Amino acid sequence: MVLIQLRDVSKTFGVGAEAVRAVDHVSLELAAGESVAIVGPSGSGKSTLLSMMGLLLLPDSGTVLVGGRNAGAWRDAELCRFRNRTFGYVFQDFALLGDETVFENVRLPLLYRGDVARREHRARVKVAAERLGIEDKLRTRTSKLSGGQQQRVALARALVCDQPIVLADEPTGQLDAENRENVVRVLLELAAEGRLVVVVTHDLEVAARCDRVVRMHDGCLVG
Repeated sequence: MVLIQLRDVSKTFGVGAEAVRAVDHVSLELAAGESVAIVGPSGSGKSTLLSMMGLLLLPDSGTVLVGGRNAGAWRDAELCRFRNRTFGYVFQDFALLGDETVFENVRLPLLYRGDVARREHRARVKVAAERLGIEDKLRTRTSKLSGGQQQRVALARALVCDQPIVLADEPTGQLDAENRENVVRVLLELAAEGRLVVVVTHDLEVAARCDRVVRMHDGCLVG
């Protein structure tokens, strides 16, 4: 089943002589159960494309359909609710709350979701943390963790609501070999379980283990 359809989407930042076409007329379909790597040089539009897939950015032109639905005209509240129930995001800068514990950071999407009873939160957080090997850090503030540990917290947060789509921007960028292998294994398991997993990566070894590799250059798909 196709979960994401990009139809001739473009995105430009800046105006006039300063304008940069980050994504240039891209069309793409991504299905449930796939693991997809987006690769290309820095500045090629990978992260912008990922953000449009996840409806964090809307295109200047073209259409993004998620589950067959066009969210381009939705109100902000509707869009936020749909994103929360559809996507698990792993941001390149982690976007963690440094003064809060690992537990509170991983739990955050459950609080925003609102339809999961609070008595279930601890069990869900524990399952996600165990999957990423950080169950012993649940009471630790994320500001006290290493970059690699923070990256695993960000991934655990993306899993805790069991959304059908996981979007990860450089999820192995700060991990040593052992932890990189653990994270890649988890991502591939999620795809095998029926989720769509999309990963932006510079690591060609990680990309080679995905079902499909999408290559970008200067905002365009080149393969």
